Amino acid sequence: MATRHIITMLEKTLQVETENTISHLTTSLSDRILSQSAAIQENNCYHTIGEWYKNHFLFQQDDFLWAKYVFYDAYCEEIKKQGHLTKRVRQILESLARMHGKQYIASILNMPFPKERAKGTA
Repeated sequence: MATRHIITMLEKTLQVETENTISHLTTSLSDRILSQSAAIQENNCYHTIGEWYKNHFLFQQDDFLWAKYVFYDAYCEEIKKQGHLTKRVRQILESLARMHGKQYIASILNMPFPKERAKGTA
């Protein structure tokens, strides 16, 4: 019960950091997916990110871990500034980051698949 209370308090404390992290992840996601697609030399014929993940489960897992650790790093930095970063708090932050990473990946499944940006010349 005490752990649930701590998690609730941390979620409230980290609400702004969570929103900032989601914004950062979303900004970086298109480039990340396009580089994954280029690495396997595949034609970008997908309509949504969910379709991409259906055919590339390992990339979905990789993106989940990426999101999880971006959340975790951001959370640890914020709590460290407050001087409350203990081993137990790190464990709780990892659980919170895992949960937010899963939620983030679930939230992007219906986003349009990124298209290669036009590389124009001046």
